[in-house]
Amino acid sequence: MNCNRAIFTIILLSGFLLGQFPIELNPDEMTEPISFSAGSDTEFLLTVTASSNTNWAQAESESATLMVIVDGELIDYNQDIVLYAGEHEHLYYTSLGPILAGEHSIQFTFDDAKSSDGANLITIESIELIDIATIDVDADALTHSPILYGRDLLSWNESTHTDIPLIMWHDINMVGSNKRITYSIIFSNEDSRVGVGLADLMYSYGRTTDIEWVYEVLLSPSGDILSEIFQGASHITTDFEGNKIGRHPLLKNATLNCNFTDVGTSDYKFFLSPVYTANDDYTRQILMDENPWTYRIMAEEL
Repeated sequence: MNCNRAIFTIILLSGFLLGQFPIELNPDEMTEPISFSAGSDTEFLLTVTASSNTNWAQAESESATLMVIVDGELIDYNQDIVLYAGEHEHLYYTSLGPILAGEHSIQFTFDDAKSSDGANLITIESIELIDIATIDVDADALTHSPILYGRDLLSWNESTHTDIPLIMWHDINMVGSNKRITYSIIFSNEDSRVGVGLADLMYSYGRTTDIEWVYEVLLSPSGDILSEIFQGASHITTDFEGNKIGRHPLLKNATLNCNFTDVGTSDYKFFLSPVYTANDDYTRQILMDENPWTYRIMAEEL
């Protein structure tokens, strides 16, 4: 296969735009509730187009953080969206998870405490909600995707400025009549360089991002889970025994080289959408080539 050929696909999403936009938020300001409805029990994807007066390359002003709140639930809030792209208007692809049939609301808060010191303005250009039942993608790949707590080894708020998850994708492979789904994430950097230095990464791969598989689930033809594993510390494949939200496993970035644990939480919760899907014979760097903004974030962190 021609290695220059685009071999990752992002599903074309058909959803509905909500609310009156753009909306500007000052620190700790919250949007009014934006109503939406679900005709049946389902899951939703969320795309937020937003910018902030920040710069991932500028110390103490790297990013602002949006907290996503569903149905007014502030304690067990939905997720954080760290605006690593700064003043660039950027599409952040996330998931909302399970939504019961009926009327619901979504809100966004500029979380000042979880933002860099220099952040003082967020602009939400638009949001889009997509019922997964309306798109042409294997629903299992969307309903089993992992939720990732940010790392807190260097500081409680290191997700504001280092090793941020940029993109999640999924692979589907058949094992006999069973379905194996593997999820992987591109991180903006890898703070640990044990065994592989920056020069080696650039020479071998043309990047200094960290690309890791996160979680893998094996499903029977009837959808029962036959096994589920994740990439533990030191790259050790480990059985998943942690908690879930719906069918979404809860994991945490637990090492400086972006390996994971199924124990514990942190102050940052990421729920990336895995809508990117890989075709055969891909290389992981191709997804960065298809999304050249990832190289900008990588360089800004360096």
